[in-house]
Amino acid sequence: MKEIYLLIISVLLSGVIAVLGYFLKSVHAEVKTLLKELIEYTQELRNLISGIQVQIDKSIETDITEMKADVKGLYRKTEYNTKEILKLQHQPSKDA
Repeated sequence: MKEIYLLIISVLLSGVIAVLGYFLKSVHAEVKTLLKELIEYTQELRNLISGIQVQIDKSIETDITEMKADVKGLYRKTEYNTKEILKLQHQPSKDA
């Protein structure tokens, strides 16, 4: 009777170990697939972030160029207005 119990226990233990091994193999394959997908998505995100950074840099460069043009225009207007003021100061007064 002891031998039958020992045989049943060893068969059941072998079955449990086999099921556990199959489960671990399945989980390992699933985790491996998920990690691969995660790495791919991470790379895609890095590429997107890099593209966004390039667009931001281009936008900043464009804004700086526009601001420089605006400042140059303001300097020209200031210079013109300064000359006009000087002309008006040197003209004789019509009231006198």
